Amino acid sequence: MNISKIQPVGLIVAVMLSVGSSPTTAQPVTYLVDNTHSSIQFAVTFMSLTEVSGRFDRFCGSFVLNEADMPKSRILLFIDASSVNTGLDIRDGDLRNDYFEVKKFPIIAFKSKSILKSGAKRFEVKGDLALHGVVKEMTLLLDILGSVNGVDGKEMGLKSKPFSLARKDFNISLGNTVGDTVTATALIRVRTFYKARENFHNQFPAASGALSFPFDGIYADDKSNAQITLTSYAENFFIAFADKDWRWFNRVYQIGDNRFKLESFSHTFELTQTGLRYMNLDEKEAKIFTRK
Repeated sequence: MNISKIQPVGLIVAVMLSVGSSPTTAQPVTYLVDNTHSSIQFAVTFMSLTEVSGRFDRFCGSFVLNEADMPKSRILLFIDASSVNTGLDIRDGDLRNDYFEVKKFPIIAFKSKSILKSGAKRFEVKGDLALHGVVKEMTLLLDILGSVNGVDGKEMGLKSKPFSLARKDFNISLGNTVGDTVTATALIRVRTFYKARENFHNQFPAASGALSFPFDGIYADDKSNAQITLTSYAENFFIAFADKDWRWFNRVYQIGDNRFKLESFSHTFELTQTGLRYMNLDEKEAKIFTRK
């Protein structure tokens, strides 16, 4: 994928992806970011008097670690810019609309260009951060907090060293009460596919197909009060899900005409004239979501 085609927004995307690196493995291993047990946080000064902190609630990422041939390792991260959260609705609305301009730049993206091991428990990741329509190269230092090889696969915890971004470098210069320098960090849990999920992806390989209906939009299931938001951006597709218990964000891949699969879950969905038909392969019946 060409990162230059991704004109995202935000600033912590880099961190996220960076988190995708991992410890020693003999063969290339693919990990996915575990959004529900990870965090991407940032802080910026306000009126030179205090500091405002926030986070991004929805993000997804993948990375391939090839310790036998590190130049072939790669990290890719996507952040839903509209999920910015500082704990104050009015301020978050300003960030979405006036600073990040999420309708124009809905996704923040980071793609690694090189990954080097600098010590037994540290990776140096150089890559491109695409934010607010601007792509800038940056370097991240990722420390390995720990790793586990369990019956369900491999897991790893990583923490980025704090890094700084200048808002003006990404044409986010609105307002003089907010400092130009934003400091960010990330704590990330990454894990490999479950065996059942590997079988799912083998069963539903990615494939091109026609799109007979609009992809982007909001879809609701009135029975469960669940809501799905679909976003397409720079040749990539994403899904955000929310109900009373769960909120998550995931990349999706087309598997045929109007049909898609999720990267991190054994779920598929099909676009229809009135909405979409959503199927969790662990359940017997599909859920019907109506386009709003």
